[in-house]
Amino acid sequence: MTDFAATTGQPVILSAPAGCGKSRNAEVLRRMFGCSCVVDEWDGQSPVPANALVLTNLPVLGGAGAVPVLSDNGEEVPHE
Repeated sequence: MTDFAATTGQPVILSAPAGCGKSRNAEVLRRMFGCSCVVDEWDGQSPVPANALVLTNLPVLGGAGAVPVLSDNGEEVPHE
């Protein structure tokens, strides 16, 4: 998965409980995934920049109550 964001141009969204170390490890994760920036404490409504590492404790991408992810141009980001 190294350089995923740089290769695909898509954001990497990390959803995990508060206090688990997302922010503390953000810079290492950003480099590992090849992301250009970090969006910390994503609110689930703000557009997501391409190639960003997005940190949130919201449920995203699947399941009841999941948050759809929008790119910075307002289009929904596809997921597998």
